[in-house]
Amino acid sequence: MGFPHAAQAIYVRSVCVRKRDGLTSTNTHYYLCSSSAAQISAKRLAQTIRSHWMIENGNHYRRDATWDEDACRCRRGRTAANLALLRGALLAGILRDGSVNLRELSARFAARPHRALKLLFALPSRPKNQLTGHS
Repeated sequence: MGFPHAAQAIYVRSVCVRKRDGLTSTNTHYYLCSSSAAQISAKRLAQTIRSHWMIENGNHYRRDATWDEDACRCRRGRTAANLALLRGALLAGILRDGSVNLRELSARFAARPHRALKLLFALPSRPKNQLTGHS
């Protein structure tokens, strides 16, 4: 295969339908594995690939869809890395309190950035209503 230690190549084709407008797209992802087919089952490979995408969808996708992080054009020093760290910390704080509408919450924080900072520095045991501002 031309890759050191690669024992097998895998491709996964998926069809995605966007809930918002019904638009359908087909994606093919390729993976290399250092374990041979005799060493690891197809079921285990599928579980490993799914767990990778759970992380991707749970973290990176949320950050990009909510804050358009991939379009960030910060180029000076460590600005982009620092913004990514702040977004990650804010996302962790939001998700710690349960599932919420990130776009709505981001709009609320954009109008009141002091609330976002308060969330970042709050103790883990803060009440839920501190996140959304509702009682």
